[in-house]
Amino acid sequence: MIGSVSLLVALAGFLVLAAYLVRTRHEDWGRWAASMPLAEDPPLAPNAPEEAA
Repeated sequence: MIGSVSLLVALAGFLVLAAYLVRTRHEDWGRWAASMPLAEDPPLAPNAPEEAA
């Protein structure tokens, strides 16, 4: 019984910590994610209009 109560308390604490980190670090994660290239982006073709100009 005591073990299950301590497990629930630990889980609740972890959820509170996770929610706090998501709220406070969400903007930083957005900037970090925006700087990461997406795997689905195809490489630019050599005859792309940007390079032809």
